[in-house]
Amino acid sequence: MLGRDVDIVWIFMGWQGIEARQRGIELNAVMLRDIPSIPDYYTPIIITSRKTVDSQGKEAKAFMSATARGYTFAAENPAEAARILIRRSPEINQKLATESQQWLSTRYIEDATVWGVQKASVWKGLYDWMVGHGLVASGLDSGRFFTNGLLQ
Repeated sequence: MLGRDVDIVWIFMGWQGIEARQRGIELNAVMLRDIPSIPDYYTPIIITSRKTVDSQGKEAKAFMSATARGYTFAAENPAEAARILIRRSPEINQKLATESQQWLSTRYIEDATVWGVQKASVWKGLYDWMVGHGLVASGLDSGRFFTNGLLQ
């Protein structure tokens, strides 16, 4: 999109936003969380099925435990997390990876007590907003959209 007129584009601020700054590209960014009419939501999310949780609960809990340890480590040690990423993906832009991890490290856990904990109110707010905009069907139980039960 560089060199063309662009009115609006959705980017991941933790990567493309940092890359733009590194390249000297001025962005007029609006964070979705700063728009009052858009409800809070979780990202990224990890999706599985009830069938998998029921049949492979031990494995699902182990996966979530390992994922939580990784995110917690990255939140507490952004420079080392960047070094690990760079070591495993040497083709990556090292300066970008390092600055990205620094920027993201404060956002991995934010208002939760530990990584991965989600609130029913956030899911309900997003679901109600989506129903109100005709994006999904009404009548679903938003409390079934997530579980904290796989976190240890």
